[in-house]
Amino acid sequence: MPSNAYNALLAVASQVKLWITPTRQSYAQIPAGAVPVWSEEFFTWCYAKLNFQNFPAPITYNKVLRALDAMAAAQPRENVQPINLRSAATRHGEYEIDLGGMVVHLTGKQWAIKENNFDGPSRFLRPFSSRQLPHPTQSQKTLPEHLRAAFGLNEPEANEEDQAKALGQWLELALRPDANCPPLILTGEFRDEAVEALRQLIDPATCAMLPFPLSRGEAGRMALCNRVLAFQVFGKISTFKRKVVKDLSQGIFNVRLHQNDHKGPLRYQQFSRPVILTTGVAPEICGNQIVIEVKKCGQFQQQELLAALFNQMVHSLREEHKPHRLEPTERTPFAPDPLVSPQTDPPIP
Repeated sequence: MPSNAYNALLAVASQVKLWITPTRQSYAQIPAGAVPVWSEEFFTWCYAKLNFQNFPAPITYNKVLRALDAMAAAQPRENVQPINLRSAATRHGEYEIDLGGMVVHLTGKQWAIKENNFDGPSRFLRPFSSRQLPHPTQSQKTLPEHLRAAFGLNEPEANEEDQAKALGQWLELALRPDANCPPLILTGEFRDEAVEALRQLIDPATCAMLPFPLSRGEAGRMALCNRVLAFQVFGKISTFKRKVVKDLSQGIFNVRLHQNDHKGPLRYQQFSRPVILTTGVAPEICGNQIVIEVKKCGQFQQQELLAALFNQMVHSLREEHKPHRLEPTERTPFAPDPLVSPQTDPPIP
């Protein structure tokens, strides 16, 4: 016989909109955003919603969550939708970037800020540790110009790699939901300050630099709540660390983990996350890694730099959607090969 606390909690929790992801994870739409049913965020919301001292015991609370799991699994097939963190792909190869309230919609023509429609295809996860992105303003400078001024990157000379352009391409990949992002390795005196600035630009969080995880499960829990993972590496990087960074950046990081501290059911996760490493000497992680030497970290207009990044993403989308024309081949008139031309009969004497 269900207790009164069970019925009261189930009645409150059933008011939220539920859906399930293709990996069979249940999510609830609360005012703060989309959160897993088995999460600390949903527990805090339920506790504040009930507002009474006799909160159900953990075993009763877990029964309610299992009931919500069953309700989410019974949703129609069109309600089976993935959950996104910061970035989501929409139809026709377009993107939406979550600002933490509003979203930026990017097409091959323009980008625009609009309200987040929770009934739409883009549903964003908003953990406690994430923070809002600033609203971008129009910028007259290009993204490499902003990055050169902010981090002291010099103009490239002949046969030299343009570090500002490479960093700009990495930032673009870090916000694209459908592209794997190579590891970014920052060296130089101001590398730690640069990590703070880059995370504030594309994925602000309460803690920009994270301690390197001791296990794959810990790395998975970090990836669940952070779009960008930034680690500080001292000395020689171990084989385990190389493997974690490489798998995360290439989208082949597989892990089974508990969804939260309430010891909820084990869920299978596959993560693809941009990774930043700060180190004195750049280690060899993979062939496509990007190494940037940060010479300074000055003040810059975050809103303008973010706008320049969105302008570059619009340009990239426009180039990708251009139809590829086949170049006409130059046709030459037919000329018989003299070596194989027909022979005439010899003259009759």
